[in-house]
Amino acid sequence: MLNWLKSAYDRASGAIDSTIRGWVHDVIAGLYSFLHTIFGDVRGAWNDLVGATEAIWHALDDFGSMVWGVFNDVIHHWIPDILSWINTDIVDPLLKAVAWIANEGVVIAEYLADPGKLVALIWDALIANLESTAWATATKLGQFAIALVWNNLSSFLTLIEDILDAIF
Repeated sequence: MLNWLKSAYDRASGAIDSTIRGWVHDVIAGLYSFLHTIFGDVRGAWNDLVGATEAIWHALDDFGSMVWGVFNDVIHHWIPDILSWINTDIVDPLLKAVAWIANEGVVIAEYLADPGKLVALIWDALIANLESTAWATATKLGQFAIALVWNNLSSFLTLIEDILDAIF
C-alpha cells in the first residue's frame, strides 16, 4: 500500500472505532487491489497491443519489401527479357517471312500461275542438260518405254490389233 496513505490512516485511526477502522482498511485495501489489478491488466493489454502492432508493422514492411523486389524484377528484368524474346524469335522472323513473300514469293507465285513462263525460264538449262546426258537419258527412256509396254502388254496388244483392224 502507499506509505502516505498508511500514515494518514494511522493518524486518523486513533479517533475511529476499531471495527470501522478495519472496514475502512479492508475497503481501501480492496479498492487498491482492484485498481492495481485493472491497471496491471490494462498495462499488459497495452503492451500486447503495442507488440502486436509492431509485429504487424514488421510483417507489412517485410511483405512490402518482397512485393517491391518482385515488382522491380518483373519491371526491370522479366518484361525486357520477354519483349526481347518476342522481338527476336517471333516478330523478326515474321517480318523476314513477309518481306520474302513480298519479293520472291510473288515471283514463285507468278511462275506457278503461268507454267509457260517457268518452262521458258528453265528451257535452255533443260536442253543443255539433256544434250550432256543424252546417252544416259536415252537409256532411261528406253527402259521406261520397254517397262511401260511390258507391264501393259495386254492393253498394248489390243491397241495394235485395233490399229491393224482399222487399216486393213
